[in-house]
Amino acid sequence: RLRALAATLEVLDLSANQIASLAHVPIGSLRRLRDLRLSSNEIARIPAGALDGLGRLEQLRLDHNRVRVVDAGALGALEALQSLALDFNQLRTLDTLGPLPKLRALRLGGNRVSDLSDLERLPDLPSLRELSAERNPAARRQVYRATALRRFPQLTAIDGRAVTDEERERMGQLFG
Repeated sequence: RLRALAATLEVLDLSANQIASLAHVPIGSLRRLRDLRLSSNEIARIPAGALDGLGRLEQLRLDHNRVRVVDAGALGALEALQSLALDFNQLRTLDTLGPLPKLRALRLGGNRVSDLSDLERLPDLPSLRELSAERNPAARRQVYRATALRRFPQLTAIDGRAVTDEERERMGQLFG
């Protein structure tokens, strides 16, 4: 009976279950899973291999955890991922968050990213349209929006605010 469920399950909400490690959550066999919610747990690390087998996953919510580390390649199997929520964790660096070719929305608010160069180190995200990184020390910098827009010129919204033509023009003047 559980095998039949695993073969058809598309949405799984494991939020607020005090999960501390993805190693203890056997989700790799849920091949049809499109939406995985792991919000409000105690997860501190996304290890490589933990999400393998989830190639159809479109939405992953890991917000309100304690994530400090996303291992290199940990998200590599998520070829269909369109929305990634990592808000309110303890991330300091962003360079291992890819490749995610179909990602359209990335939520990183409320982390510990302090340097704008971390935005520059994000991997190529060619489909990214919405970036949210408010409540990070780097987001308080005057050129934060322009830096985000320079890195991802296809963005249509940053921190929930639409990107304007004026902003694009100013970004061009700032960074030439």
